[in-house]
Amino acid sequence: MRRGPGLSTLVRHLWRDGATLSRTFMNLALADIPVLAGTVLDVGAGEHPSYWNFVSLAPGARLLTLDRVAGNHPHVVADIERGLPFRDGTIDTTLLFNVLEHIFDHRRVIREIGRVLRPNGVLYVAVPFLVAVHTKAEPQFFVDDFFRYSRSGLVRLLAEEGRFDEVEVMEQGGLFLSVANLLQPALKLRAVWIPAVCLAYLLDLLADRRFPPNREKWVMGYVVTARKAG
Repeated sequence: MRRGPGLSTLVRHLWRDGATLSRTFMNLALADIPVLAGTVLDVGAGEHPSYWNFVSLAPGARLLTLDRVAGNHPHVVADIERGLPFRDGTIDTTLLFNVLEHIFDHRRVIREIGRVLRPNGVLYVAVPFLVAVHTKAEPQFFVDDFFRYSRSGLVRLLAEEGRFDEVEVMEQGGLFLSVANLLQPALKLRAVWIPAVCLAYLLDLLADRRFPPNREKWVMGYVVTARKAG
């Protein structure tokens, strides 16, 4: 996957979709993953997530959505902290987008995903880092917000609990883009918000040259590709 979107692509999607900066970065990163084939399990899918406008299924692929909230109309209603209701090695690809931070027993969830994936199966994960805490008072959230994961934490968690032997982690954002993302609720109007993002984007390009660890230290979130050992 590429490191991040170009500025014109970023602005176009921010204006069109009205999503947060962190969600837009995630969606555009997911547009680069291969077309998904076989049985694809979307864990914690919610209802009509925006990322499905960016992820493609191959002809004949079977999509299974799983969520704990029946009102989201998933194929399977289940609490993933209690286990996944699938046999060992029956899933080709698992998606876990903006879910892991809401799971207290995250080790068990990663073990379960590793169990149901076929050998050489792939897990795609997206998690936030420098973003506001989600609260139960917000109507879109039905669960608590427990954790933030660093690059090293994600690699170790996936290797130790899911037995994933190939883990690629992509950072999203930088110092100024992370600040812009946090300020979005205060700025509100797109005519104000999008120029602020453009300025933040350009400042991060400059910071990348002057302070090379910029994007590794100040991260809005991560998108991870992990392959299960064959």
